[in-house]
Amino acid sequence: MRGVLWKAVLTAIVVVLSLYFLIPTIRLAFISDEQREENPGLVDELQMKGIKLGLDLQGGTHLVLEVDTTNLPVDLDTIPIDIALEVIRSRVDQFGVAEPTIQKVGSRRIIVELPGIQNIEHAKQLVQETAVLEFRLMRDKRDVQRFIDGMDKLLTSHPELMELAKRNILTAEESTSIAKKGSTAAETSAGTQSESTAVDTSTAKEMAQDTTPTMTMGQLMAKKDSSEAKPESTLTGASIFAKESTAAPEVPEISSSPFTSLVDVEENSIFVSASNVDLVANLLELPQVKELYRGSVFLWDAHYRSYQGIRVKELYMLRDNVELTGDHLTKARWHLGSGYDPKTAGKPVIDLEFDGAGGRIFSKVTGANIKRRLAIVLNQKVYTAPVIQTKIRNGRAEITGINDISEAKVITIVLRAGSLPVPLKIVEERTVGPTLGEDSIRNGVRAAIIGLIIVILFMLIYYRFAGIVANIALILNLIILMAAMALLHATLTLPGIAGIILTIGMAVDANVLIYERIREEIRAGRTIRMAIEAGYSRAIITIVDANITTLVAAIILYYFGTGPIRGFAVTLGLGIVISMYTAIVVTRMIFDWYIAAFRKEALAI
Repeated sequence: MRGVLWKAVLTAIVVVLSLYFLIPTIRLAFISDEQREENPGLVDELQMKGIKLGLDLQGGTHLVLEVDTTNLPVDLDTIPIDIALEVIRSRVDQFGVAEPTIQKVGSRRIIVELPGIQNIEHAKQLVQETAVLEFRLMRDKRDVQRFIDGMDKLLTSHPELMELAKRNILTAEESTSIAKKGSTAAETSAGTQSESTAVDTSTAKEMAQDTTPTMTMGQLMAKKDSSEAKPESTLTGASIFAKESTAAPEVPEISSSPFTSLVDVEENSIFVSASNVDLVANLLELPQVKELYRGSVFLWDAHYRSYQGIRVKELYMLRDNVELTGDHLTKARWHLGSGYDPKTAGKPVIDLEFDGAGGRIFSKVTGANIKRRLAIVLNQKVYTAPVIQTKIRNGRAEITGINDISEAKVITIVLRAGSLPVPLKIVEERTVGPTLGEDSIRNGVRAAIIGLIIVILFMLIYYRFAGIVANIALILNLIILMAAMALLHATLTLPGIAGIILTIGMAVDANVLIYERIREEIRAGRTIRMAIEAGYSRAIITIVDANITTLVAAIILYYFGTGPIRGFAVTLGLGIVISMYTAIVVTRMIFDWYIAAFRKEALAI
């Protein structure tokens, strides 16, 4: 009985651990859609710990990337496509995509398949972004107002600029001709603008009284939450709050303040309605308009905001010099904000840490610009622009104002993985929906259940009590197999389900060999104990030989295969190893215990 005891203890430990590793998968399977929306962090955690589904089962994104040789040498041998491949692979691995396919095609293309990524914009951002992080100081409200006044003056004098911006047709001849006409007004406004680069100390008190969240030691907080409603009484105009129409936006009639009618200004924030964003963006690209803000740059907020059902976007007027870049970045990680700050509670926040040189620059910038706003810019998009309240000496900051966890993960990964060595353009993009995957899962599970029932009935009818023992081993085999896949973060694909079905048959195959040997020994007149001993000892060599050859085939499939083929190889390989344990160790333990406990001299087999 001593041998039975240690086998029983080992089996119990294996079963308990298997059930523990299957808990995330079981919880995820029974979580409701409402819980998924309310607690996306929990869903993300369960998906990371549970069994992952491949592209053929849960859907995902298929992208074909090609090197953009517009500004690159013509010699394709000099294009570092392999380095770009590794950068993309690093980003995808950090994102936790299950069983991705990332492969080079020729010398210029890369195919990327991302299971489970239904948001194609996040997928494109993950593999395409260049990770340019900048910190820029915002212009104060006097600079903003001078620019607004200059725009009103320019557009009043030259209404054709508004028409050009509306049509989005700017030929070189038109731009040059109009630039000559508007040179006088542009030079006047530009001179005024250049005088306003100094810090306006008179606005410090006003900024201190603003309700904008603050930047304190080691922490930057978003100026405004995307869902926060701003009181209408604080705005200078109501044009952006008119009910939007689905029709094309009409250009306002030229008056003494044509640009003012397109925007609303609060302190040094410029807000533009969604219907006017393209028009304002086109105006800012006009050469004569650019003369109005020499020494400054205009960048848009990364997201639209909502106010009384109207979508608006903030336009930031920033200094043209960059105070600090991501070259000094050493760490980037995301987390959900704590409940201490209602602005970030439960919302994604990205923590940044800089090296020694970056920390010194950051300390100098924040110390010299207290009560001014510092914009955090990633790839020419502003994510937050908090007010500097104190000198920050520890070289740490936060990016807030991020919409969801997926976006936070993408930004963090892009920051950590660095920039691509060559520009990549998407020549093909396709989103694979999960509907086909749901049908495949349903049919695959049905096939597995039917196969399992047939095998169980066959073993019960043909081998009676010994069949019960084999069926117990078979069920344990499936439990341990699924737990092993969860523990190893393996991916379940449609061929993988086929591998599980194949494992069901192979799991009892070893028992069939053993039982037939035992039958032969019983017919030869041996006692039941000696027959079991001889049956296991003589069948084990055949079982090991047969399983090793199949295991070698599974290893080869995994090594040379990709995507779903690997999924099949994983389930087949794990199933073989586990079936050898359950068929040889577990069933032998049950037989030994049964004979010793009940002193049986015969066996129904």
